[in-house]
This record gives sequence, C-alpha cells and structure tokens, in this order.
Amino acid sequence: MLKRAQVIEGLEHAAIIAVPLTLLVVLAWLHWAPGGTFVVRVNALDRSPYINRILPVARVPASTDNEYVTMVDDPAYFTAKVPNGDYTSAEVTLYYRNHEQPIFKLGVITDMTTNSFDLRTFDNFVVESSDWQESTVNFDITQLPRTNGTIKFILSAPQVKADGHSVDIEKIKIAWYR
Repeated sequence: MLKRAQVIEGLEHAAIIAVPLTLLVVLAWLHWAPGGTFVVRVNALDRSPYINRILPVARVPASTDNEYVTMVDDPAYFTAKVPNGDYTSAEVTLYYRNHEQPIFKLGVITDMTTNSFDLRTFDNFVVESSDWQESTVNFDITQLPRTNGTIKFILSAPQVKADGHSVDIEKIKIAWYR
C-alpha cells in the first residue's frame, strides 16, 4: 500500500512539472515561429497585443451588436506590432461586407515625415455585395518605418462619407513571413 501511495505522489509531482513545462514550450514555439510564419487574427473590436483597434472611433464606430465596425468616413487606420524576428513581408486579410462602396484600399505608411502611403486596391473587391467576404494584400515590410516595433496601416474608402456608403469590417488577419 505504501508503494502505491509513493507512485501516485511521484506521478502528481511529475504532472506538476510537466504541465507548466509543456505550456512554456508551446508558448515559446508560437512566439518564435520557427516555421517562419507568425499569424495573428483579431476581431475588429477586440484588443490584441499585435493588432490595435481601427481608429478613429468616430470614423469606424462599433455595430449595435458589437460584432464589427462600420467605416463611415475616410481614412481610418490601425497599427500592428511586428513579431520578434527577421520578418520581411506581411499578408493582411480583411473580412468585410461592402455597402455599395466602389473603392476600398489598404495601405501602409512608407514615410513618416511626409505621411506617404503605399495604397493597394483589393483584387477581389465586389462592388455590390451584402455578404461577408475576404480580401488579402501583401506588403514588403523590410523598408517600412516602425514606431516602437509597429507598422501603421491605413484603410481608404474615399466615397463613404460623400455618397453615404459604408464598409463593415469584422476581422483582421496578418501573416508575417520571414
């Protein structure tokens, strides 16, 4: 009986050590992304250590059910923290719903002093869609300016305010590549 109690106690001690150690290894693996890709997904209203909320709030207010934001004025922006490591490109995917907005672009700031942007039109932007869709834009981030390790992205829909159109944004996904 004594040996059985000692074995059980030994297993308990092993579990106390193994569980935190396993968690530490998994978190380290995710943080350093040894495969070369680090992916971050966030709801447009959620807080994240890697992707900040789309601002200013007056231009992208939350929906009544707090499920997404609606871009009602141009431009809007968000910042994203580049993970530790030598990442050279970012693939940014937006999950959105278009309300008759004919032009919708995503860009990155290329020069802080002149406030210059590299704006890209979404390739598969559907002009009159009421369904949720996703579009992806790729950026070379090697020469982009960073403030405290973050890159500033801009969303441009120049006709939203003038024509009363809008774009709902539900999620942002960024895949960083080495």
